[in-house]
Amino acid sequence: MEAERLNIEQSLVKHLHRHRTIMTNPFDNDTVSFLVLINDEQQYSLWPEFADIPHGWSTCFGPEKKQACLEYVDQNWFDMRPKSLVEAIS
Repeated sequence: MEAERLNIEQSLVKHLHRHRTIMTNPFDNDTVSFLVLINDEQQYSLWPEFADIPHGWSTCFGPEKKQACLEYVDQNWFDMRPKSLVEAIS
């Protein structure tokens, strides 16, 4: 029984190894173009151009290379607090 279980596990591992799909992180790829997104709370997000823009976000910069997008965020996002918090404490 134990030998049979071990044989099944080994077969599964071999199958997964042969058929695996290599997933890559777009943030690690220098050839990917990015967008800078902003939401109603004035929060920014770096977003791969090829991906659908999530509900509640809109493009405010790009498409550009990642470094240009990061520089845009650095130059434009001064207060990390959400807009609603800033307004509530003002």
